Amino acid sequence: MTMLGFPKALSLMAVGIALASTLLSCGSVEGQHETPLAVGGILEVPTWQWEADTPMALDGQWEMYWGQLLEPGQFAGKTPMLFKVPGLWNGVEWMGSELPGEGYATFRLRVRLDSPPPMLAINFGKVQSAYRLWANGVLVAQEGTVASAAREASPRWAAREHFFTQVGQDLELVLQVSNFHHRKGGIDSHLLLGTPEQVTAHVSRLMGFEIFLLGVLVIMALYHFGLYALRRKDFSTLFFGLVCLLTGIHSSSGGQLFFMRIFPSTEWELLLKFNFLANYLRLPAFALFVAVLFKEEVSRAFALVIGAAGGVLSLLVLVSTANFYSRTLNIFFVLAISTILYLMFGLAKASLHRREGAIYSVLGTLVLLLTAVNDILNDMQAIDSLTLLPFGLFVFIFFQSFMLSVRFSNSFISVEKLTQRLISLDKIKNEFLENTSKGLETPLRIVMANIGAYKGYLFSLKNGHWTLEAFSEKGMPSQDDGILGKELGELAQNRGESLLAFKVLREAIRLGRMMVVESPPSRQAFADDPYIQNRELCSILCMPLFNQGALKSVLYLENYSSESFFTEERVNVLDLLSSQISTIIDNSKIYQELEALNRSLEEKVVERTAEVQEQKTQIEEQSRQLQLTLDELNVKTKNQTDSIRYAQRIQAAILPTHKAMEALLPEHFVLYWPKDILSGDFYWTMAPPDAAPGDFMAAAVDCTGHGVPGALLSIVGNNLLNLAVSDLGLSKPSEVLTALQRSFRNFLNQEEQGMTASNESMDMGLVRFTASGRRLLFAGARNPLYLVRDGQLIEFKATKLSVGGQNLERYAQRHFEDVEIEIRPGDNVYLFSDGFADQFGGKRNAKLTYKRFKDLLVEVAPLEPKEQFRALESRLAEWKGQEKQTDDVLVLGMRF
Repeated sequence: MTMLGFPKALSLMAVGIALASTLLSCGSVEGQHETPLAVGGILEVPTWQWEADTPMALDGQWEMYWGQLLEPGQFAGKTPMLFKVPGLWNGVEWMGSELPGEGYATFRLRVRLDSPPPMLAINFGKVQSAYRLWANGVLVAQEGTVASAAREASPRWAAREHFFTQVGQDLELVLQVSNFHHRKGGIDSHLLLGTPEQVTAHVSRLMGFEIFLLGVLVIMALYHFGLYALRRKDFSTLFFGLVCLLTGIHSSSGGQLFFMRIFPSTEWELLLKFNFLANYLRLPAFALFVAVLFKEEVSRAFALVIGAAGGVLSLLVLVSTANFYSRTLNIFFVLAISTILYLMFGLAKASLHRREGAIYSVLGTLVLLLTAVNDILNDMQAIDSLTLLPFGLFVFIFFQSFMLSVRFSNSFISVEKLTQRLISLDKIKNEFLENTSKGLETPLRIVMANIGAYKGYLFSLKNGHWTLEAFSEKGMPSQDDGILGKELGELAQNRGESLLAFKVLREAIRLGRMMVVESPPSRQAFADDPYIQNRELCSILCMPLFNQGALKSVLYLENYSSESFFTEERVNVLDLLSSQISTIIDNSKIYQELEALNRSLEEKVVERTAEVQEQKTQIEEQSRQLQLTLDELNVKTKNQTDSIRYAQRIQAAILPTHKAMEALLPEHFVLYWPKDILSGDFYWTMAPPDAAPGDFMAAAVDCTGHGVPGALLSIVGNNLLNLAVSDLGLSKPSEVLTALQRSFRNFLNQEEQGMTASNESMDMGLVRFTASGRRLLFAGARNPLYLVRDGQLIEFKATKLSVGGQNLERYAQRHFEDVEIEIRPGDNVYLFSDGFADQFGGKRNAKLTYKRFKDLLVEVAPLEPKEQFRALESRLAEWKGQEKQTDDVLVLGMRF
């Protein structure tokens, strides 16, 4: 796995934070000079430098007249309370009680300026949710309709700049605010005062930051949507694109209200719904993004629950008014913090597990969590701080983008490695073909050269003994030293300390699997091997080679250059070459046998040259016998190749023909996949002795084992079934199974005890259908029957007792029982072995399981039998993929 490492990740984090801080500084509301605070409704500004780059914030204590809409000149005799701006009046104490969010009030601030310029400007953020502003008695700003009743008021958000003429040193600001449409009331952003140039420049910086962030988010969203369109299997790009897009919508409908400046006629309610919907939906998108990337550590079920919660909140936004759904924000805050904490925990586990890119997600999400907590506490008026969420979002998206880039880069690297592996394999294949030899030293040298091994040995199993077939050492000429053809035990006794690590070789042969031993002297299991004690070995690899499922050879390789030399890449190359190496070994043995025969013949000719005339007849006879021997060897070789095919034809002959099946079961299918050429599963049909037109009996049988042993048992089972029904005249499934139990055990001498007794058995499902009453009798030996009717699967249990076997005593009190089933038109009945459900495959190489098998039968049941067959065969092949077939597969389906 390619990772930059934690220190470099922290360095990357510092870069992201620095960049975000630089951009965020464009939106700072603080000036270059310290702004005084208003006290008692009066703001003293004796030495303010109007040439400063930024305007002053009108923060501090304003006069507040709750429940009154006063205009300039109407304050005489009125008693105010002091209100901190910016702030909300929610929860403020007034006359012994806390104020609600709904209501109206008048605010007044008197500012004493020192040599003010002739023109001033004031910038408003968001005021909940309508306001009017007078400056020195002149109405200079109005957004929405301010009123004392909800039916007369109308809300509006608009972050704007308002200009007015200033005369004299004193400035009186009167601000009326009313709110009947939102949970929050008051002034929840800074009011900035300055020259028109200062205010305009400051707003331009704020808008520039928001436009930059929006542009970045939209471009990133479109980029990742494009990636998803090109590769639909990777949902991470889709969810990350949604996070970027929803964040862009949320930012453009808040702050300086970029959206309102482009579309000034947009209704306040619609703008607020956009803002809330984007906020409520981006949390589920983020949770799904993390769950898709880190499946092992983050529960997809949790992400779906968060998605459902976000969907419910979004639905409330769509169907209710702002005064109601704005109150759900506190619920969302709790949900957001809980979600981010859970995802942080999952990402931390992913980092510990060294998942690709997890450390970057952890750092980005940590910054997002801290800034989100800051803004939530600020929104709840628990603290007074800056709005930091845009900063956190920038850092978060910066890190997530970098993480996806790392993943894409590593994917490309993996593709390049696979390409190199294919090139390496193709090169080795060409070398094998170009250097076809009767000996094994040449292919051994080719393997060593391409893998990079220093020393190699190849052993084969001959007459029950492991024999050295070839050996090679890098940079050394071939030297027999009398060891070729020697048995393993003899070599270990005479050359053990100087030849190879025999203990490692024997362990690989015993286990029958590849062994890679790194730093052998430090491995306690092999430390006492004399060869390992006397060598500075770094790596040893032993690879057993199988032919037709049997261990025939073993390859031993050594390396002295570095530990972890036999990497996964090199091991995979060897594993892919194992079948070719086995084939070369077989070919070499054939060549050696032929050469031995030729040498024997030549020796006999030399010995008899002097007696040619006298022994001519003998030599000719010997030559003829020798040729017969060669022919016999060829015949035997061919027979060994053809015998298994012939046995397959014999087994196929006992199965019902297609014509016979069509006569008894007009609508049916048989899915029959032997694991090997021969099968231990078989199917059987017959008309019962007392059959009326349309009556039949059918069975699906699973014998112990597969291949040749299973095929032999299937012939026995088929004959016993025919005997029980045809000769004994049995027609009830339970009676047939009982008779099979006795016959099978007697046939295989299973009544005897001890080592000579066999343990073979048969599991099956057996049915008899009576057409006149549309009645189906079923009896099963471990294998149940499935009935699919009207989209529902009904399972009829079998008796937990096999036909045959050594454990019958445990089931002495059990006997086979019939189950009567009423058959309706359109019913689908299935008999089967366990091979379909037990097949390994899928993404996690797990069993298909009976649950998936049942769901699949319900899915295909509405199809015609032939289409059911194709669907089941296709699904099984898709599930199996490149995995080996686990067992024989048999499914017999019948439609009535």
